[in-house]
This record gives sequence, C-alpha cells and structure tokens, in this order.
Amino acid sequence: MLLFQWDSFFSSFLNSTRAATVVGYVVALMGSLIGLVICVGIYGVFPWALSTTMPTALLLWPQFAFIRGIFLLNYACAAYYACYGPLSQSLGPPLENEFSMVLIFLYVDAVIFFVLYLYLEAILPHQYGVRKHPLFFLKPLQRLFCGDSETRKKEVWKDHPKPINDDSELEPFLSMKDILIEEDEDCELERKRVYDRNYNIKKCPLIVKDLHKRYSSSSQTSLWSKIMGLISRKKVPQEQPKKKAAVSKLCLVVEKGECFGLLGENGAGKTTTISMLTGLLPPTSGSALVAGYDITTEMDKVHLVIGVCPQFSILWESLTVEEHLLFYARLKGISRSKVDDLL
Repeated sequence: MLLFQWDSFFSSFLNSTRAATVVGYVVALMGSLIGLVICVGIYGVFPWALSTTMPTALLLWPQFAFIRGIFLLNYACAAYYACYGPLSQSLGPPLENEFSMVLIFLYVDAVIFFVLYLYLEAILPHQYGVRKHPLFFLKPLQRLFCGDSETRKKEVWKDHPKPINDDSELEPFLSMKDILIEEDEDCELERKRVYDRNYNIKKCPLIVKDLHKRYSSSSQTSLWSKIMGLISRKKVPQEQPKKKAAVSKLCLVVEKGECFGLLGENGAGKTTTISMLTGLLPPTSGSALVAGYDITTEMDKVHLVIGVCPQFSILWESLTVEEHLLFYARLKGISRSKVDDLL
C-alpha cells in the first residue's frame, strides 16, 4: 500500500515515461544508499554512530522507515539469535519501542503521501485537464461564510466587463477590431447578445463568453545536442517559442431544446472548443457556463451533466449493455440503488 501511494505521489510531478524511469532509478538507488548510511551507519550500533536510536522525523520518508525496520530485524537476528518470537524478547525495550514506531510510521507515511498525491494531482498543471486553485479544499468554508455559489456566479457574469477594446490577451494575434471586422452578421449578433446579457441563465444550458485558447509551441533542441554544446562550449541555437491562437474570443448561447451544430474547416478550433467545455483543456481566458456551472471553477460538476461521444467507440467487448449503462451511470454520480431502478 505504501509503495503504491509513494509511486502515485511522484507521478504527480511527471508527465512522460522517460522522466519517470530516470526519477525512479535515482530515487530507488540514491535513496536506498542514503538510507543505509543514515539508518545503519549514523544511527546504528557501531562505535562511531551518533546514537542507537534514529530521530522520529526521518521516519517520515518511507525509504528510511523501511530500511530502519529491516535493520532492526536483522540486528536482532544476528546479535541475539532471536530471529523469531515476540519483539520484547528479540529486540529489548529500547529497540522494541523504535521498531513499533517504525511500523506506525509506515502506515502514517502511506496516508500522508496519498493525501499529497490527491492534492498535487488537482493543482499541478498537466497536459490535459483543468487544474484547481491551491485552496480548493476551502470551498465549503467559502460557501458557508460568503453565501451561495449560484448568487455569486450570477453577479460575476453580470458585472463582467465588455472587452470590446481589450486587445491585451490577443496580442500579437488578432485584435478585437480585427475579429469584429472578420465576423459575419450572425456572429456579431451572437456576440452582442452575450455582451448585452440578452439571455436567461436558467433556460440556457450553454453560455460561452470570450472563450480564448492559445498554444505555445517551441522547437526543442535534442538532449544530445545540448550535451555536445556543453562539451564544445558552443551555444546551441534555439528558436523562439511560437504562439498560435486556436480559439479567439468565442461568444455563444445555446438555449434549452435547441440542436446546435458546430461546423468549420480544419483548424478552425472545433475540437479545442469542445475540449475546453468538457475539461480536457483549460482556457487561456474567458469562460463558459455548462448547465449553470462555470468551466473554470466548477469542472467537477460539469462532468456530471455533460457527455462526449468521440470519433471512435469507447465500448468494451467484455462488458454487456447493462454493465456499460451501470458504469457510465456511476461515473455521472448516480447511486447504485437509482441505477437498479432505472435499468
């Protein structure tokens, strides 16, 4: 259990298998080597050891706690020939107490690293998904002391400024004037409708306002070229990162009962728009309401009310139709008892 939680903790910082392999070897080899020096040499039974008891704080690192526990068991077996039996007979009172502390910390470390994994997985940026605010766990207190989220959401969207002349987020791509010039009459009317708030939030399952997404792509120099550049003391030329706007200030309102089709040529931003609305990609700026939930702050609730049918089937041949319905119903937060009644 501890190894699983520990691996999950490191996976929060890594996005590639190559980096995970390197970090795994470094942590396993260097951590074990340092652990042997600390647990056996510095706090061992040798004459030069600082103490025979290891400080409790060092047990917070799982490798140190595990190595210390193995050392205590091996020491009892080698020094007292007490490889089996109660700890009180094999280790004695001082070491027995320390070994009990080691066992406790192994379980404590598992809980600590599992909580850290859940927290870091939520706030750290990844290739896909929308990261949460570092203080997202305080939202219940915010709702308790600051009022209902629905009221605050309406106030935010109501007081949101109209960025007609705001070009800062689009530079150096397109200015708002360029967008307004290129838009046809229908798009202009839709943008004006969003800016004028000419809609009812409760009757519109989708409201998009100034949704913008830009990608940063750079020509990365290979690792071998960097190494050779260091050896030859020559500066390896690197291209400046290029930025591309995939979606520029999209405004849209879809009313209840309306069947809306999003059409466009390749590279127009259709997939990027859907990815932002479903939480696969975070928007660079702007926002949208899906069934009344903001995609920038309430993506967990958005996932419960939205569905996506990709280009390729995501059905499993080993599952029956009923098992598929049960699986996706549970993903949407429907309790098992209600699912049984529906099926």
